[in-house]
Amino acid sequence: MWIPILLVAADITPQNVAKLSAAWTYATQGLHQPRRGRPSAFETTPLYANGMLYGTSAIGRVFALDPATGTEHWSFDPKIDLEAGYGDFTNRGVSYWPGGLVIAVSVDARMFALDAGTGQQKWTVNLREGLRLPPKEFSAYEQTSPPCVIGDVIVAGSAVADNGWTDNASGEVRGFDVRTGKLLWTWDPIPNSKTGGANAWSRIVGDPARGLVFVPTGSPSPDYYGGERNPPNHGNSVVALEAKTGRLRWAFKPCTMTFGTTTSPRRPCC
Repeated sequence: MWIPILLVAADITPQNVAKLSAAWTYATQGLHQPRRGRPSAFETTPLYANGMLYGTSAIGRVFALDPATGTEHWSFDPKIDLEAGYGDFTNRGVSYWPGGLVIAVSVDARMFALDAGTGQQKWTVNLREGLRLPPKEFSAYEQTSPPCVIGDVIVAGSAVADNGWTDNASGEVRGFDVRTGKLLWTWDPIPNSKTGGANAWSRIVGDPARGLVFVPTGSPSPDYYGGERNPPNHGNSVVALEAKTGRLRWAFKPCTMTFGTTTSPRRPCC
């Protein structure tokens, strides 16, 4: 897949906009059709920081480019197993810490800290470790979106296959020290439950002024049946967590539907 970059004038006007043209292109070399599972998809959002343009290929190769010329300064290959049968085979980009680190994740749920200037690996964390409920198979736990870097904390979610079993992999959101990768805190959207899921696979957004991260959670497993979802249940919600501690500040759940019979209690569907 190619990333097109436009040559932008100092001030784009209706008079000059038609004259814009491609200045350079860069081949990410990342599309793959596995024997099983979905093909990879190019969904990266390039990030400009530290005078460079950082991005990822569909299979998670990280690259740093000169934004003016498209020249590659460095690249990092996480060397994932391309045939593991991923359900959502993509990578949506990287995060940046002003202290000089690029934070990247791979679809097989590893997180890396890379030197922003050289691409040298500083530390790595296996996000599969330490879960309340481990994944039942390798492809049932992934990481497809970049984590949120707020202050000196990295806040990471996960992508969980949540419709196969009640006890699919649990969807804890976790905070890590950006310098060392050390685990600082864990927040479980459905603690003390036999269900999994309720994970945050999409973008987590930080508010440095308030010291909060805003986390969109998915459905507890299995995602089409809510009979085993006991409170507290913060699945299918938007929650605000303290970035330094993981403490829940507030939660908003838009779903109000319920299910039940005359002989069983009514519980929230989500």
